Amino acid sequence: MLCRGLKFAIPQKVSSIEIMASFERAYWFLEPNFQQDQKELTTAALRSVAVNYIHSRCPIPPKGLVKAIHRLNRRNDIVISKPDKGSGVVIMNKDDYLRLLADASVNNQSKFRPCSTEKPKSRGRPPKNYHPLLEKEKELNTVVKKILPKTTADNICSKGSRLAHLYGLPKMHKKDPAMRPVLSATDTYNYNLAKW
Repeated sequence: MLCRGLKFAIPQKVSSIEIMASFERAYWFLEPNFQQDQKELTTAALRSVAVNYIHSRCPIPPKGLVKAIHRLNRRNDIVISKPDKGSGVVIMNKDDYLRLLADASVNNQSKFRPCSTEKPKSRGRPPKNYHPLLEKEKELNTVVKKILPKTTADNICSKGSRLAHLYGLPKMHKKDPAMRPVLSATDTYNYNLAKW
């Protein structure tokens, strides 16, 4: 199953109601351009095309393939990813993957430092954002809104960000096992500002 590549997907079932609705929407969009004697012919042609499209079923994948996909989905002890260079599929033991990723990134003190996730002790009302990055997001938003016009500031300030996501791509071209760490910063607290 994995020889088909990581972009392989089982075809989804098509809803006949959605197809009929989209053809009807296309007809109402095109109707003002038709002459009176062409409307019935166009309606019949569109109906015929829609019915033929619905009845031409997409190919059903073999049951063995579907079972293999479900079995791989349930396994928590392996990681399936693409290699660092070239194309293909890499299957790794999850413990080895996490160890190599930590050695290549998190354990390197020059690039990363530990951040406490404990809630600070405070009297009275607890703080809304106790994580340091969420607090930085709040500070950044106030500074940006003071400097830039309101419309621009609203576009570049994030509305509920997420933490950065770290993953690794195995270096299969090396003799010793190694990992290339990738830090995905999409939708983080300063992503829209950096993009702008």
